[in-house]
Amino acid sequence: MLYQVVSSAKIEDLEEKVNALLKDGWRVQGGFCRSSGNNYQAMVKE
Repeated sequence: MLYQVVSSAKIEDLEEKVNALLKDGWRVQGGFCRSSGNNYQAMVKE
């Protein structure tokens, strides 16, 4: 299983990155996190 964390300061940019990965077969793992002005989303792929 592959794992990566996608990040961006702007939530709209994070949405674009996550949507692109979803189209490539990745799945979100848990909810997104905001810390120190950045937004994070964990992604997994079998």
